[in-house]
Amino acid sequence: MHLTHSLALVSLATSTLAFQIPNSNRPSTKHTPSSDYKTTNPTVRDIFQFPDNGSFVDNVVVRPDGTLLLTRIDVPEVWSVDPRTGSGTLAYSFAQQSSDITAVFGITEVEHDVFAVVAGKFTLEGFAAEQGSFGVWRLDFNDDGNYDVLEVPTSWSGEEFSLSKNTPSAVSKIVDIPEAKALGASTLYKPSDEARYLLISDSPDGMIWRVDVDSGEYAAALQDESMLPAPNAPPMGVNGIHVVGEYLHYVSVTKKEYRRVKIDEMANAAGPFELITTEINPDSFDITDDGTAYFATNPENTIVKYTPEGKIENFAGGKNSTVLPGPTCCALDRRGQTLYVGTNGGLMAPVGGTYKEPGKIAAISL
Repeated sequence: MHLTHSLALVSLATSTLAFQIPNSNRPSTKHTPSSDYKTTNPTVRDIFQFPDNGSFVDNVVVRPDGTLLLTRIDVPEVWSVDPRTGSGTLAYSFAQQSSDITAVFGITEVEHDVFAVVAGKFTLEGFAAEQGSFGVWRLDFNDDGNYDVLEVPTSWSGEEFSLSKNTPSAVSKIVDIPEAKALGASTLYKPSDEARYLLISDSPDGMIWRVDVDSGEYAAALQDESMLPAPNAPPMGVNGIHVVGEYLHYVSVTKKEYRRVKIDEMANAAGPFELITTEINPDSFDITDDGTAYFATNPENTIVKYTPEGKIENFAGGKNSTVLPGPTCCALDRRGQTLYVGTNGGLMAPVGGTYKEPGKIAAISL
């Protein structure tokens, strides 16, 4: 039987991971109260902005050559953006695969310039996701000798760069997950040289799926009360996820929690689901090797920084600021020198109740 289930969703942002250095030290649970947040206010530079209101960037990932891939949930598209030139082009539209694919969520690099992408049926009007419509796809951007769209950067900070495709040379499906209600954020887990798993959050059910990137086999890996939506709230529980060493770090959107759990080689729980802080209103995040995390707070219009020592600060933007309206996702570059932020332009919560703009990508120097 094919089951359709509509869900009220606010935002299913996603995250990505470069392989992390193991760090099993317990993060501090002593935090600076939110009323005493220090605001750093670094320079925020717009890189690329879509032309129309309603454009919704859900996730951003950095390619090996420094260019960006963005997913959108207002249309079933993946975009390529070059932060050196500010140019943006359509990399791939899932509309050519099926009319039942209307949005693209998580995107994670699973091997060199090859990305696993989560896509399914979702509409901004009513924020409804259809159970049974979600699947995982593979987009391969490696050179096949056919450059139909090409950027040719000559140098960046004195370093030479090779030619890079803006469109995938191959697209294939990894697997459908018909049991999933609303797949969103994803991250790579590589417990050994022989195993590669994509972990994907299923927010309404408060669970995380494990997908074997090579075989397509999948199973439920993690499920816990802490991952469920808050009572009497929209069905948004676990969202952004990242693996750091032996731990999966995750956020719960409506519970406003940042947590972690130790996992085994199959990404099953190998310890308690630990609370790190409730002092952040998280949507999605990225994290450094030492455990410093940057959170996109969506309706708060801020990027919040958290350190392993428990220090929390409003790093960029502000509740009534139009610098970063509706930040949904963020990604560190491969040198850890720049944080890229994707937005929905305040679509879900206009700044000051009225201000909205098209979704965009901004850069923050660290």
